[in-house]
Amino acid sequence: MTGTAYAGFTLYPTAVGDRSTGTLSTTTWGLAAAGDGAVLTTANAWDTAFAGGRYVTFTFPDEAPTAATVTAASFTLAYRAGASRSNSCWYAEVYDGASTLIGTHGSSGSPISCNSSDSAWQTDVVTLPELDTGPELNSLQVKVYFKTSGPSAVAVDLARLSAAYSLGSP
Repeated sequence: MTGTAYAGFTLYPTAVGDRSTGTLSTTTWGLAAAGDGAVLTTANAWDTAFAGGRYVTFTFPDEAPTAATVTAASFTLAYRAGASRSNSCWYAEVYDGASTLIGTHGSSGSPISCNSSDSAWQTDVVTLPELDTGPELNSLQVKVYFKTSGPSAVAVDLARLSAAYSLGSP
């Protein structure tokens, strides 16, 4: 998560949960900066259709004051196909906590984007207008659903939340 208080700051999470195989596995976080050599490569489990039980959840630290009003928020994802000649597509669901869906971006019928390269990163920035309070920002979870043109892995180089908020007048 990045933000601005009196000066810019960056917070780095410590882990990501991957349910692409249908079973949760936790990996040490390496997705805070693009091009740093740290890449999450999901298992060879993504099917040719999106599946409700197969996703990667990104959870961000809780650093916004409860009284904050979110004025802008976006989620950035950089990914590529995990194998040559494989086309990878994604969409996202945004949750306030683990179970309250507050937004969907893309869909199984209309993904945010697709990338057929196993060497070039596709970077997408998704605006999150549904985030408008400090508590929502603090409990944010972004579930990313992938599909591929054949059972294949997907490599993720960056998953970033950017948010701006205000505290109003004293």
